[in-house]
Amino acid sequence: MSAVVPRLVTDRYELRLANVSDVPGLLAYRRENADHFRPFEPVPAADHLTEAFWVRQVERDHDEFAAGLSVVRTSPDHGTAYSLAGKNQANEQSMRMAIYRAADIFKSRNEPPVDK
Repeated sequence: MSAVVPRLVTDRYELRLANVSDVPGLLAYRRENADHFRPFEPVPAADHLTEAFWVRQVERDHDEFAAGLSVVRTSPDHGTAYSLAGKNQANEQSMRMAIYRAADIFKSRNEPPVDK
């Protein structure tokens, strides 16, 4: 994770990639709000409420940014979920949201920057 990561800062907000040091806060937020998120989000990975999961997510995001990937890569929250294949248990909403997120990322990459 050595690439310089851009930050968007305003008087009220800071938008940046999360760092590994942010993981405890991200994890606490997800745990505290799990009941609220449940009706609105796809079936999450079994380990999504663990520190190891969020460290992997943060590191992957930084690796992809540093690699300058021209291809947008997203994945369902449950990952490949081979254990769900053929059992009619997977929630298609997770795949749909990954596709929408990829489209949004692709669009934002190809729009000219907005001057302030």
